[in-house]
Amino acid sequence: MLEKPFPLEGAVSKYVEQFDESQIRDSQYKKSSYLDIIEPLVHYFYTCMDDEGRIIDPCMHRETQYSTPAFAAATALLYTQRMENWMLVSASKALDSSLKQMVEENCADDHSNFYTTMVTFAYMKLKPYVSDTKAKQWEMSFSRMNPASLYRKTINNWKVVALAGEYLRGAHGLGNPMDLEEIDQELAPQMELLTEYGLYVDPNGPMAYAMFTRNYFRLMLLEGYDGRHKERLVECCKRGDLTSLFMQSPTGEMPTGGRSSQHQWNEAQQAFQFEVAANEYANRGDYIMAAAFKRGAALSLESIKRWKRPTGELNVVRNYADPMARTGYETYTYHSQYNLLAAYFLALAFEQGDDEIGELPCPAQTGGFYLLMEPYFHKLIINAGGHYIEYQTKGDKNYTPTGIVRIQRKNVWPTIGPADGTPLTSNRALSFAPAWINVNNVMTRLSEMTSKESPNLDVSVISCDPKKVEVKLVFRGPMNGAFLIEQTLTVTPEILLVQDSIIGEIESVVQEFPLFLSDGETSTKISCTENRIDVDYKGNKVCIKVLDDKAFTGIEMGPQVVRYRNGLLTSASYQTKQTVSHYMVHLYQDDEYIEENTLLEMMEVSKIDSLVGRS
Repeated sequence: MLEKPFPLEGAVSKYVEQFDESQIRDSQYKKSSYLDIIEPLVHYFYTCMDDEGRIIDPCMHRETQYSTPAFAAATALLYTQRMENWMLVSASKALDSSLKQMVEENCADDHSNFYTTMVTFAYMKLKPYVSDTKAKQWEMSFSRMNPASLYRKTINNWKVVALAGEYLRGAHGLGNPMDLEEIDQELAPQMELLTEYGLYVDPNGPMAYAMFTRNYFRLMLLEGYDGRHKERLVECCKRGDLTSLFMQSPTGEMPTGGRSSQHQWNEAQQAFQFEVAANEYANRGDYIMAAAFKRGAALSLESIKRWKRPTGELNVVRNYADPMARTGYETYTYHSQYNLLAAYFLALAFEQGDDEIGELPCPAQTGGFYLLMEPYFHKLIINAGGHYIEYQTKGDKNYTPTGIVRIQRKNVWPTIGPADGTPLTSNRALSFAPAWINVNNVMTRLSEMTSKESPNLDVSVISCDPKKVEVKLVFRGPMNGAFLIEQTLTVTPEILLVQDSIIGEIESVVQEFPLFLSDGETSTKISCTENRIDVDYKGNKVCIKVLDDKAFTGIEMGPQVVRYRNGLLTSASYQTKQTVSHYMVHLYQDDEYIEENTLLEMMEVSKIDSLVGRS
């Protein structure tokens, strides 16, 4: 798929044309900012270490996955910068334990594939500071590993992670790793999963893992990989970095969707890859793109800082619920392993950080583009002047509903929009998406249509610039009474305007709105009138205004309260006999609620009138 043209060439060129090098400013963040997150995090987990050097999860009361080698890697890096003895001692103990598990092939939760890059990193950092006897002990452990039986056989990203570890072992002469020919042979099938966007297709297309695999391609290339896949890996990383930069939200986040989304390690890996990209563009003399990636890395770091706990570590998923509640967790999410995976990626980011590279507003902040990610990821991303909309074009019953699942705006709290929907397997699939009641009085929700049920979809762009991006989505096919659904999304830097038109054998249309109810600790304030909803979270607000000019039932709060990634989600809805309906959404930060006349000014009354007239 990498043989296809890169779809974002035009968007990249338009972005670059906005700037010249004289506009570049010193970076707001120095690379030491990464240490400011790593240090309290690893200090917290230092208190969770047992006598054997294993990190014991404070919630599960056992070692989980790759917590111990990730602790070894992050703490080893920290020691080289802080030189505090507890760091050297604890990192060494964790490395002892991790290597012992690898030799004995009893890695925690059978996650050996993830150990090798981490223990190699830890060894290289610690070796100059330990005795020759200790270093030789570690080297002996590396030599006793058997890659043929050590690693778990899988059909996803795990294979690439293990191969990268073997390559790094070979690059540093540690033991008897797989040779380059064998690594290349094992990598070959994985090349078929690299899309023209430079993203990796893990099963079911989760966004976190579309980037995750690229971390390990990066580590190989940084250590001089020159095998037969080098050209493809270089191109994959180049395209993937640009795609990720344009997919980033103005609050610094990766897109939501699929397994492991909205975990802090998502943005930690993003920071690592953006730092590498900044260096590469700077080395080529392209200082504008270098500055864009530098700003993208800074936004990633800012995103992570929001979720720091009073005890020093992070809330591993973006909510403030007690970790024991496991709110928004996957079955495999643990407080220790995903905190420490974030710390490991931040350590890699620190290694690549260059304080001499300046910053410019990045695409997430400037906007004026859209991305349509088909057929594997089912994403439509729209950004107008730092106002960001993520639309799931085909839902996944276990993770992401069809419809608008994220609305974010720069300088507004990221989860207020809200920042995610809820899937069919939760109590209710919730997104910004219409529902309809057919002539047999049966309600069907677009949000509940999964990729197996969704009809044909056409997407067309009406206009696209930093001040306005307008996109039309057309669903065609039998949809339990609806035969044609047209949605027009108009996005400006301030508002989202939605027009829905439904044709078919239907009696009425129901518009449902997902509402952020709680972050797991603090509840929002929700007020509702006949045609307006206001949600307030610590001064960060969202206003939803119904624009239909004919009779409709007043807005009613839904009974559903659904646990999701960001805490609790609820909903409101209204019903109309019109086949065409309109509403707008505005995110803002203010102590007072926005006034009606201000909303009308934002909506450009003449344009809205003409739009409503089409109905």
